[in-house]
Amino acid sequence: MIPIVLITGFLGSGKTTLLKNLIATNRNRRFAYIVNEFSPIDIDGELIRSETARVVSIPGGSIFCKCLVTRFIDLLKQIPERFCEDGQEIEGVVIEASGIADPRVVRQLLRETRLDNAFFVSQIVAIADPFTLPKLHQTLPSIRAQIEAADTILINKTDLATPEALTQTEALIQEINPNAQHIHTTYCRSGIDLLDSQHSRREATGTLADCSDPHFFRLHIPHPAATVEQLKSAVLPISDAIYRLKGFIQTEDDLVSVDFSGSGWQIEKAQAHIQYPELAVIYRPEDRDRIMARFRETGIFGHSK
Repeated sequence: MIPIVLITGFLGSGKTTLLKNLIATNRNRRFAYIVNEFSPIDIDGELIRSETARVVSIPGGSIFCKCLVTRFIDLLKQIPERFCEDGQEIEGVVIEASGIADPRVVRQLLRETRLDNAFFVSQIVAIADPFTLPKLHQTLPSIRAQIEAADTILINKTDLATPEALTQTEALIQEINPNAQHIHTTYCRSGIDLLDSQHSRREATGTLADCSDPHFFRLHIPHPAATVEQLKSAVLPISDAIYRLKGFIQTEDDLVSVDFSGSGWQIEKAQAHIQYPELAVIYRPEDRDRIMARFRETGIFGHSK
């Protein structure tokens, strides 16, 4: 039986950071990694690909929605043979679910497809962001579902959050899932043991989501016409409407990686294999006209309107 570690958490909470940490600390282990993101472009997969060759990506929605679940199941079936190296089978699968995913359906999915003969859920890890959980848990059901399903909850970004936000986050987690292990982290440094062979203890159940989630809209901007400072300026008046903005911007010298969420901006030089600039934006549907108008007004779209 192959253990599955499922990583969940809302957009921008730190899932990809945790995944990179796990890869770095388990290079001597034979793990396969599945990266799923709601964005229509494979930004997270590109970031992880430079860390390990045993990674596959499923962008464009949630692996627990009706549109992508068949693709996910087919991929999971292929994993043991696909990443068998020198006759040695993989030791486990680490899945980074999209930020909107409801993970409560995962066990039912394994049972219905009979994949529970080959895989079991070792643990579900949820990342809680003190900047978003207190504000959004009542309006976005998937955030609460992620906490409810978790065996381990990382309260991340503790170096940035106020004591009040941390207290509120802890209280909400205690209310939703008092039996989970809670760990305070910065940059998702947690020491989670991927080799824990115990079956996940949580028994939360759910259903597959519809293909279109009414809580989120997506926007892809190829070749954005902006410097980093211009992008920041464009986003500032509409920041309350944007759940996540990430991608790559061309500067005079290099491509840089840009990432905006409720906790602010992260900007760094893009990895060498990234080829061209593009942005993915996930935002509130009710603010579509406002966001589109702002990006047109500031010229972010360039010639790709």
